[in-house]
Amino acid sequence: MPLGSAFQELIGAAAQLKTALIKQRPGRQEWENAPPFMRCTAAPIDSVLRAREGGFSIQHSTALQLKEEGNDLVNKDPEAALERYAQAMSVFLWFDRGPDRAAEDIPLVCAADTLPEAEREQAHHLLAVNFCNAAACLLSLNMAADAAYACTQALRYDPYSVKALYRRALAHRSADTSAGLEAAVADLAAANQLEPANNQVRLALQAVQHELRELRRTERGLYGNMFNKGGLYDNDKATEQLAAAAAAAAAAGAAGEPGASDGEEGLSSSGRDPEDLTFDALQGPGNRKAQTKEAEVVLRRMQRSLAAARNRKMAQRLDAARAPNAGRFPWWAVPWWAYALIALHLVYRVIKIWRIPLPAGTNGASPGHPLSQQEPLTTPAHGEL
Repeated sequence: MPLGSAFQELIGAAAQLKTALIKQRPGRQEWENAPPFMRCTAAPIDSVLRAREGGFSIQHSTALQLKEEGNDLVNKDPEAALERYAQAMSVFLWFDRGPDRAAEDIPLVCAADTLPEAEREQAHHLLAVNFCNAAACLLSLNMAADAAYACTQALRYDPYSVKALYRRALAHRSADTSAGLEAAVADLAAANQLEPANNQVRLALQAVQHELRELRRTERGLYGNMFNKGGLYDNDKATEQLAAAAAAAAAAGAAGEPGASDGEEGLSSSGRDPEDLTFDALQGPGNRKAQTKEAEVVLRRMQRSLAAARNRKMAQRLDAARAPNAGRFPWWAVPWWAYALIALHLVYRVIKIWRIPLPAGTNGASPGHPLSQQEPLTTPAHGEL
């Protein structure tokens, strides 16, 4: 057997073994996909270990203290701040590499999921904040992939976090690829729907959309030149495609679409690509207007529902935060005159109900009722006055 074939078989067997181990122990896959700052949770500091053994109040206070330390260091030393945020996360979320576990089994343990609902909401909110702050540190350190991971984890615990969506969009944008810009536009569009009044998100969305259009136009020009040189298609096919595109643009103009402007090559005056105009020309203006109105209605409904869900989420968090400090109102704190007024009101109501007159001719009055003791009325005889 040749040496090259034997080496290829050895590599294939190793890959199959690795795949089987990952399927058998899914915790290993999470460990492999986790960035370095998240793997540090497998080796917590002493204060975090003591907090894990204590109650929720100790865990919450320890995580808050570590988060505040990270906030103090975020502008001076982003790496140290990232370490503090990772330690704050490790109070409720960590990779477990216990002595009784195999080397390939490193599960991600989330102690917050086992807490009661009110405490679980607070722990999830704290995890989302720490992941979002860690993403800011990673962006300042030019670690875009790790920042995107941190933002994704933050959205796992708080799906309505505008900061997480915005920072993940910045991470995708730094890739400077068409796929990265498309992902950034999707995140910024979702953030803009959650907070339409956020100017920072709106301006970033417009800037990324412009960058995506520029990149697409550059790619079209590059591929067009390659086609004209005969790299993939011959000149006849390229000419036919250009003629079809021109006919589609003319049809779109006849249907009411404005022509191309002088400001931006390859785009219409409305800022749309020729491919979109061709697709609209095939559909017809009537269907396009109906679909546009329907899409606007759907977007408005989605925006209202997302805003309502976010408001409910914030109200639940406020209630959960106020619940530990709220207790039963002591009965002895009510003044005596309030009880006296309540008693007088009850007596007044009883007397008023007791004196309600019964309908005339009622024989079923209860004993003791004033009407039950009245004598029956008699009709005077004829001639009597």
